[in-house]
Amino acid sequence: MIEAEVPQRSVQARLRNIDRVVPMLIPATTRLGGSYEPLREMWDALITQRHRELNAVAKVVGGVEETRHQAGRGIAPFQPVPAQEQRAAVKFLLKHAFSTPRAMLDPEVMLRITPTGATDGLQDSNLKLLERMIEAGVFQRMAEAQALTPKAKVYTGLDLLYDLNDGLFAELNAERPSIELYRRDLQRAYATLILERVEGPPSEFRAALRLGAGDLLEKINKALKKTKDLVSAAHLYDLSVELGKVQ
Repeated sequence: MIEAEVPQRSVQARLRNIDRVVPMLIPATTRLGGSYEPLREMWDALITQRHRELNAVAKVVGGVEETRHQAGRGIAPFQPVPAQEQRAAVKFLLKHAFSTPRAMLDPEVMLRITPTGATDGLQDSNLKLLERMIEAGVFQRMAEAQALTPKAKVYTGLDLLYDLNDGLFAELNAERPSIELYRRDLQRAYATLILERVEGPPSEFRAALRLGAGDLLEKINKALKKTKDLVSAAHLYDLSVELGKVQ
């Protein structure tokens, strides 16, 4: 059972502290003539801590709150996390997890860690967060919450996908869309996850994924007509072709 109620302000404060540590990494972990391995280890530790904080927020999506009390006292012990809390959690992740983490991408640190793939740890964290939310069990709990509390305002799997489409592809709203490498990598990971998980027999999960993919495809095709950046156009065209296979 998944319990919710994450103090997002506290998580945000801890994320800011992680950002503040980044400029201190080089002087704290290196010495003249020494190895950069301690720097790499400390960087990996920061990524792990950052993911732990963000994952606590991701648990709210499709979550269930449990109030432990004896039978006959109070309401039923299990209640779906309120829709507004789930939507707020997704909004938080879009802002603090999936936006380009400028503070974390300090070139002075990145160019000392590895010749290539320095952002892999961050993107791996992004993918794990998306996998946690875009999961059949999460969508089923959302569907059950809608069925069990028909008069309540609920947050559905399709709502989640639409919010992710809007946030992860926010660049498409620009007059001349241009998408930087970090975000292109993230968008590809998201589209690939949808394409992989839409396979299988009919289900609440697959039905939502198909409609969500269609919504994203429409957004991409509209943006393709506006963008003048060739790299962004190639990226969007590639995603359009792949997502078109779902329809």
